Amino acid sequence: MIYGLGANTNHWRFNQPILTEIAPTYAIDLLGFGRNEQPRGQLNDETQTAKELHYSFDLWGQHIADFCQAMIGTHVVLVGNLIGEVVALLAVQLLGTSCQSLVLVDCAQRLMVDKQIDRLPAWMHWIRPLLKRMVRQRWIRTSLFQNAARPNLIRSVPKQAYPSGDNIDIELVNLLFQPTQVRERQKLSMALSIY
Repeated sequence: MIYGLGANTNHWRFNQPILTEIAPTYAIDLLGFGRNEQPRGQLNDETQTAKELHYSFDLWGQHIADFCQAMIGTHVVLVGNLIGEVVALLAVQLLGTSCQSLVLVDCAQRLMVDKQIDRLPAWMHWIRPLLKRMVRQRWIRTSLFQNAARPNLIRSVPKQAYPSGDNIDIELVNLLFQPTQVRERQKLSMALSIY
C-alpha cells in the first residue's frame, strides 16, 4: 500500500485492517517520509552532496520493487493513492510478472489538470509555464510550502478526495500536518517535483 504526498503508513489506518483479513498487507513509508530517514532534498539544478538525495518517482518505484522482491516475492498486489499510483506503476514495470494486480485510488491529479487546460482562461495558457519555472526556485517553494502548511488548509484538501467527509478527522489532519513541522522534512518537500 503506497500513500500519496505528505502522508505516511497511517494513511491506510482504516483500509489495512480490513484487507489484512483477506491477505497479509504491508504499508511502506517512502524514502524521505514517515519513519524513514529524511535527507535534505536536492533540486535538479543543484550540485549533489553526500547529505542530499534526489527524490524522484523512479527512486520510490525502485524502493517499492526492492521491498516486494525481498519481503513478498511473487503474487504482489500494489495499491497506490495519488503519487503512490505513479510509484506503483513504476514498481510494476520493475516487478514484471511478480506483480499480480494493481489498484489505483483517486488518480493523480496532474493528468486531470493537463486534460482540462483547454477549459482554462486564455491568460492561464501563458502564465502556467511561467509558474512552473518559478516553483523550481527553492526560496519560492519554501514560501509556498510554509503557506500551505496550515491545519485549516490541510483539512480542506482531503475533502476533494473524501466527498463524504467521513474519514476527515483530527487524526488525518495531524497525520498530514505533523511532517510540515520538521525542518528537514520542509527541505525535502521543497525538492519534490511538482507533479
